[in-house]
Amino acid sequence: PCLLRFPSNGHGPPGVYSIEHLDIHFYLITPENREECVPAAPTESIWTEDKECDVSPDFPPPPSVTCEQLEFLTAPLPPEMLPPGYANANAVEPAMGNHLLCFGCPDFMPELAVPGHIFDYTWIYGAQGGELSFFEPMITFPFLQALSEATSLDELTAIKTHGECSFDDGVATITTSFPAPEAGPEAGYYPTAYKMSFDPSGADNDGEFTISLIDFVELPKASIKGKKPKCPGEHWES
Repeated sequence: PCLLRFPSNGHGPPGVYSIEHLDIHFYLITPENREECVPAAPTESIWTEDKECDVSPDFPPPPSVTCEQLEFLTAPLPPEMLPPGYANANAVEPAMGNHLLCFGCPDFMPELAVPGHIFDYTWIYGAQGGELSFFEPMITFPFLQALSEATSLDELTAIKTHGECSFDDGVATITTSFPAPEAGPEAGYYPTAYKMSFDPSGADNDGEFTISLIDFVELPKASIKGKKPKCPGEHWES
């Protein structure tokens, strides 16, 4: 299942992802599993000042997340399931999951970024219950606009911050790889790259963007040692 979100003012941490962009979640779990374990927030907040959850100042939990749910969402992954360079940020969202960020990537190390392009597109992993649960390319609207306006390989190369470019039959494409784990929550095929394309003749000549996961590799199932974290299974009363 895929979930598309559009935070018009971006989101935390401040100064990193605080620009309008698309969050594109490709889930490894069902919508029912997502909602059952940590359901969407109720209207009324249950967060109180005397809670003693372990929280990050850059990513305070939403008011509706209980300490039990926070513990479930941020449960550590087996080492072989944790992608190289990524770490738990305690950036949790109800009915979504926890976010694993690459703190050694240009997003968080401006000295490694192309000047003026700290965040144009990036890759995030999601987890809950000690397992990977989603893949998330995040892409800014200014970048998508520039992608749609590129009319040659040179123009496309000029907007690329990382990855490979191609310009074939008028279709502008940037492909970028990302670190993959050594094992997954289940044995199977997992992506190691994603592709962003704009076809001006697509969608009945109005133009069409395509974001796709590619270059799948076969991974074994990770070995889970000890007890698997229990889904809180808390449902809000209407």
